[in-house]
Amino acid sequence: MAVLTVLAAGGGDYTTIATALGDADPGDTINILDESTYSENRLDIFDANLTIQHTASELGRPVIDATGGTHAFQPYGAGFTTYVGLEIKGGTSYTFKKGHADYAKLHVSGCFIHSTPRLNSHTFYNTSGTPSTIKQSVLYFDGTSTGMFVGDGLEISNCLITASAGTDPLVAGYSATTNTASFSTFIHRGSNTGLIVSAWSKVINCIVTGSGMGIGSDDHTYNLLSVSGEDFRNYADNANGSAGTGDVIDTNPLFVDGAVIGPAASVAANYNLQESSPAIDEGTAFDSIVVDITGTARPQGDDPDIGCFEYVAAASGYANTIIGVVAGSLGKILDVATADVSKVLGIE
Repeated sequence: MAVLTVLAAGGGDYTTIATALGDADPGDTINILDESTYSENRLDIFDANLTIQHTASELGRPVIDATGGTHAFQPYGAGFTTYVGLEIKGGTSYTFKKGHADYAKLHVSGCFIHSTPRLNSHTFYNTSGTPSTIKQSVLYFDGTSTGMFVGDGLEISNCLITASAGTDPLVAGYSATTNTASFSTFIHRGSNTGLIVSAWSKVINCIVTGSGMGIGSDDHTYNLLSVSGEDFRNYADNANGSAGTGDVIDTNPLFVDGAVIGPAASVAANYNLQESSPAIDEGTAFDSIVVDITGTARPQGDDPDIGCFEYVAAASGYANTIIGVVAGSLGKILDVATADVSKVLGIE
């Protein structure tokens, strides 16, 4: 299992991601060393269990710009493909296109995926017993259809997932029994009248806000909702549901600045919690998750906060922080005064 390096200006093993993929063997890691923009799309992945990552810097990530193509990646190889510390932009149709049944087997961590209508071309069905994961990432969809279709086998945690348009759910499960969403923030800004989180197996410690109904699930607890329609729908009979243990409804989560939208890499801290947020200390321990989207320890108080950000009670609070990348995760909080905001992960 080799490590293949990519550096756009030369000095690595390859100057493009496509050529590195062409030479990769099963189990290899492709390590992108810089934060250049790689204008590459329709990247075919033929080998099993590849990792494509950027871990070289403390702040910033390479941009894989799929503009002009229908998608960024098309996995054909068996096994899991892992994406770490990347900004993946564009794709006129989606980010990941199905090339093989195993394309649903993926791990996404510390990524910023945006300017695409949806994440996947076909419904993810992962019945391997090892769940796919999307964690500590920001996903911003700008199309009119559902942002993510999932059959089974996906765990979402510590993610900020938003859509700027559309009448369909942000995420939708189909016959799902093993999908979970935890410690995440879902914001729908379109003209949706259906569910924002639809037909999901388990939803816990999440903020769900915006246009449409809230959560469609038979197992939902410790969530905070502020939606335009019904708060809950039962998955089993598609009837209006009631709040579960710890669920809070019709309540503004009080983001630092919840009015701004867009796919720009500016300040993700807009969706941190204000000091008076009703989401603070209202979550519950789940799945041994002990950090938030930035790597900040959970809980900071008596109990963890609901949503993807854990509020830090300090003199400067979260309003003066931005998010950087350390070792492929969103793991370092930096002061705005000393950081380059052009490289910050977030949504404008």
